[in-house]
Amino acid sequence: MSYLDNDGLKQLYGKLMARLNNKVDKVTGKGLSTNDFTTTLLNKLNGIADGANKFIHPTAPGNKHIPAGGASGQILKWKADGDAEWGADSNSDTKVTQTNTTGSADYRMVLSGNANDTTETNTARKSANFLANPATGEFYAKGYRRISITGQTLDINTLNLSAGAPCIMRYIQKTSGGAANITNIPVTGQPFLLDVELIRWASTTDYITMQTFRNAANPANEYVRFCTGGTWSNWVTRVFTDTKYTHPNSGVSAGTYKSVTVNAQGHVTGGSNPNTLAGYGITDAAAKNHNHDGVYLKKGAITWNDLKGS
Repeated sequence: MSYLDNDGLKQLYGKLMARLNNKVDKVTGKGLSTNDFTTTLLNKLNGIADGANKFIHPTAPGNKHIPAGGASGQILKWKADGDAEWGADSNSDTKVTQTNTTGSADYRMVLSGNANDTTETNTARKSANFLANPATGEFYAKGYRRISITGQTLDINTLNLSAGAPCIMRYIQKTSGGAANITNIPVTGQPFLLDVELIRWASTTDYITMQTFRNAANPANEYVRFCTGGTWSNWVTRVFTDTKYTHPNSGVSAGTYKSVTVNAQGHVTGGSNPNTLAGYGITDAAAKNHNHDGVYLKKGAITWNDLKGS
């Protein structure tokens, strides 16, 4: 067995200490890694300026968000190029609402002239000629659709459009008994349609209104009358018949005629084939039984005047 002497031990100790001096001390919570941090990465990090990763939202025009503040009823208004601010709505023509007088009535469209109206009483009159169907949302001019007057107490003489607007109104009465209290109609007790049209208007006393009445009992008839300056004319009945024209027979048998009779409309009403001059209406011809006595030839000497026919 060999043993190290004192010098050998010193040499071995020196080598061990040299190795121990080059070791990496263990750090709690960390382990050894083979990914070495290079000088290139260090230089890259050193080249990043301070605050380079700090985001600042741009405030140039067009990049600003909705400003803080605002209150109920306010809107965003233009402030400057690309900027807005909260403020009151100063537009007086933006308010559109609907009102309904009864649960079953059509809605009335109200176009207000003041966005801050608290009541629709006055402005509703401005739009009384426009309605909206609450069931379908249909929006229409009041005079376009026929308005039901079934069962109403109504004198249609009052439907004269003397105010000048609207220019057309249409009414319908839907049941046979519904017209019991509707007066001045030409046919009573029947469903009917009534069209009222303004054909002239200069003032409330200078106007002409036409009423056209049609009813279910007389489908071939139409009744028309006019109101001139407040005075109604009588109803005039128009009767509609088949528009196909059939030329009437003249009563003359078909054939060839040398003489015909024509009426004032140019229709042939008679024809004949005369075989005498009289049949043709010729009255200045010599008679068939004439002779050559003194009536036609002068006896005796013939003078120049005789030859001339004087």
